[in-house]
Amino acid sequence: MTRITRSGDCRNSPKNAFMQEVAIGLLTGAETLEASLAETVVLRRNGHADVTGAEAVRTLAADMFRDHHDVLIVHHAISHGKVGAANCVAVKGDARTAFAVVVEFATAKADRVAVIDLYGV
Repeated sequence: MTRITRSGDCRNSPKNAFMQEVAIGLLTGAETLEASLAETVVLRRNGHADVTGAEAVRTLAADMFRDHHDVLIVHHAISHGKVGAANCVAVKGDARTAFAVVVEFATAKADRVAVIDLYGV
């Protein structure tokens, strides 16, 4: 089970909190992630083919990250308009890996994610 340390950036911002939960869902492979994704969501990673579709993105996240770290730290989760971002660190033993997640929301309401750009993996 991954121990999660959440950012303090989200106390007064539901959109920041949503962004944080998307990053946590993505980096822990949580099954709840799929409910946050638009059906046609696209995940992009440098050097890899794009992954399209909510189920495919959640499955990839589960395969990539589940049980691959003991601690996940979300340093910051921010949003503005239709864009959100989070920077995180995953820790497994003595190894630390930094991640950045940048998303484009499907609408300014920020209740579904249309595009995910994942950096650090």
